[in-house]
Amino acid sequence: MTKSTKAANANEEPRTTIRAMRIEVAKPLNRTWDELGSILHVQRTIMGQLLQAGVDAAIACQVVGPELVKKVLAPNARAEKASGLAYQGILRELERIREGKWADEQRPGLEIASGILAGASKRAFSDLMTYRAAQYGKRRSGHGKRGRASYGQRQPIQVPRVDWKIVQDGKFFELHVKVLSKGTERLAVRASRGSHHGMLADLAAETIKRGDCKLVYDERRKKWYALLAYHAEEAAPRTVDPARVLVVHRGVNNVLTLLPSTGERAVFIAGQKFIGQRKKLQARMRDMRRVSSCERGSGAQGHGVARRFESYDALEGKLSRIVHTTCQQWAAQVAETAERFGCGMVVIEDYGGIEPQENDYLRRCLDRFPFFRLKTAIQQALMKRGMHLEEVPSEYVSSKCPRCAAADTRFHNTRTNVFHCKECGFERPADFVAALNMLRRSSADTTTWDKKLEQERKLAEKMRATA
Repeated sequence: MTKSTKAANANEEPRTTIRAMRIEVAKPLNRTWDELGSILHVQRTIMGQLLQAGVDAAIACQVVGPELVKKVLAPNARAEKASGLAYQGILRELERIREGKWADEQRPGLEIASGILAGASKRAFSDLMTYRAAQYGKRRSGHGKRGRASYGQRQPIQVPRVDWKIVQDGKFFELHVKVLSKGTERLAVRASRGSHHGMLADLAAETIKRGDCKLVYDERRKKWYALLAYHAEEAAPRTVDPARVLVVHRGVNNVLTLLPSTGERAVFIAGQKFIGQRKKLQARMRDMRRVSSCERGSGAQGHGVARRFESYDALEGKLSRIVHTTCQQWAAQVAETAERFGCGMVVIEDYGGIEPQENDYLRRCLDRFPFFRLKTAIQQALMKRGMHLEEVPSEYVSSKCPRCAAADTRFHNTRTNVFHCKECGFERPADFVAALNMLRRSSADTTTWDKKLEQERKLAEKMRATA
């Protein structure tokens, strides 16, 4: 979400983007984890109930009208709109929760002074409840697909920007956050590196504007994390030229070869990490097929027969997630490279017809490579940046000489992935040759590369003449 602010006068303020940073909470400094943990767990438990009560009150305003809802919830309240009545529904639900049976050490957790019961966050959550109620109205009238909002029992703890800050003490940072009606909790933050360390220093110096905070508990790691929102200056958009083209070729040694039409050096994206992960998971999946269900065991860990083997479905789901994430990362690299070179169009293979390969290794790579996912991810990444996509045929792109136009499948050595033309002696990596041929098949201007190849041809002739 991007927020653009303009001054009333002629001078415009810089555009800012709301971003979030996740940091790990190491330990509390003014009390023990037993004391603070019980308070935080109570708050995250009842947060979903409060949100649900607010949304239900906003929906009731649409169904029976605000007048009747006000009589039921808060007859003496000043609120007359759906957002104000939703807040009254939250207060009423909180009072009902407080009357329940709670242990003495959990009672302080019911003092929710931050989050939805204070200041700007109150208005933000009221708007959220009104929006969810409007979506429910569209569902009832047949114009939408979203229904009544439902919240789980483990919600993040909302903290408005006025109730938290970062304090720096030398190389260490502390998070001061208000979760009770009185006092401030001091939380030691785990050491951060790189850009996170610099961003925490800027938040401590208050050189950047901070937003709201969320305290989140990771059930798997049994740790608390803080999501800190801040306003960062939006980078100025780079100018792209529609006449400039970036070619994306699917290679063998390199997963992707990126060649700009401006004559600059090609960029290669290696895929050894992805290939290694896929091989390991596929090997474990093959081992799972050889294990019978009775030998694998059905009892949970610590009860009955220990679970000694992972299930095949879990490994298959993990492989699918790795493929999806890797394709998204490669697509982001393609879009960033095109933006860096100022290219307004990206050319990819249509993957409709791939030349037959007798080599078993190459055939296996071509069959198992996630072409469709990668193509879809590249399309989505380019669409966000306003760039265009063009597809060209991919048949025999690595078997044709880009300098003399001679074509022969024997020119491409599939073992070394090197292209060597027997006619003119042109020799380059096969991925580079394929990307250059794709550029010629597209609608881009290839004058720059034609001049470079012509200069190289003349230099090679002079060297052969003087030899």
